[in-house]
Parts: sequence; C-alpha cells; structure tokens
Amino acid sequence: MPDMNWSNTEKKLARHLFELALQRKFAALMTEFRTRAAQASEPEDLWNIERFLRDARREIDERFDYRYSRLIVLFGCLLGEGLIEEQELAGLAAGKIAEIRHIASFRQKSCTPVAD
Repeated sequence: MPDMNWSNTEKKLARHLFELALQRKFAALMTEFRTRAAQASEPEDLWNIERFLRDARREIDERFDYRYSRLIVLFGCLLGEGLIEEQELAGLAAGKIAEIRHIASFRQKSCTPVAD
C-alpha cells in the first residue's frame, strides 16, 4: 500500500472529496425516497420506506468513515460506484491514486467497511 502519510494539501482534497461523495449519495437517496413515496399506495408501503431509509442510514454511517487509514479503500469504492470521478483525485500522491484505481477496478457495485 502506498505511503499513508497525508500532506496538508491532500487532507484538504480528501475532505472535499469525502463531502462531495456524501452529498452525491444523499442526492441519490433523496431521489429514491421521492420515487418510493410517490408510488406508495398502501399502509405497508410506509413501513417499506421506513426500512429503506433505516438501511440507507446504516450503510452511510458504516461506509462514510473519515479516518485517513480508511480513505484509500473508501475512495476506491466511491470511484468504482461513480460517486467520485477519477479527475477529482488530482492532487493526491500518485501511489494513493494508483491504489484507489486498483480498488475501484475490483469493487464496481458495493463496498463494505474493512476493519483496521
């Protein structure tokens, strides 16, 4: 794995990428919520929406972990899922970008948190 030291410039970029991806995730979640709510016609649909939101919150709470020791894996997952773009990584060290790309190539759909 590349050098895990983060320069001040990289830390600022990492925070920006993290917040940007989180905003994009919430925007997608809001779109899905609106679709489900608009299609709800039975009382049971309310509870299905509630479960959907609870599961989404759990996923976000688990995945969006802003610890430098986990950011490379998170960014690889987010890149693979399309929540960040490769050009948005510009400014990170070449080794970090290479590792992020490598992770993204294996994790196209969903990533689960990796324990330290």
